[in-house]
Amino acid sequence: MQIMKRRKQAGDTIVEVLIASAVIGLVLTAAYAIVNRSVLSVQDAEEHSQALQYTQGQVELLRAYVTNLSSPPTANTFTGNECLLPPASGSGGSITVGSGAQLSSCPGATDPAAYAIRLTGPDPSSGVYTVTASWTSLIAGTNNVTMYYRP
Repeated sequence: MQIMKRRKQAGDTIVEVLIASAVIGLVLTAAYAIVNRSVLSVQDAEEHSQALQYTQGQVELLRAYVTNLSSPPTANTFTGNECLLPPASGSGGSITVGSGAQLSSCPGATDPAAYAIRLTGPDPSSGVYTVTASWTSLIAGTNNVTMYYRP
């Protein structure tokens, strides 16, 4: 009688391959989630920084506008439906108040994040103006940045 020797099988079983595939899938999914969250956080920070720049620009325009007025502004000169528009480049013109259809000319209105810049004030009791930038973020819905100016 001839004794048959079994050869050792080389290779992986289907169960081992499935387990390895599942582990690789979990690792890749976790890596994607981390990278995606990181990208969204960077974009949110960029949007917030841009909103701060627009708001600070409005405060500077407001400072120049109030300084150049012949008489002190009355309470609630700005109701929240206005922004300040800088003079045209090289024109030497004056700062104008944008409202209504001109709001599309406000800083940030044509930005991809569509910032809405609005002025309110001065407050009757404190004389403080409020400048607010609002935009829709991918992470947190509607965001706001507010700065105050007291002449």
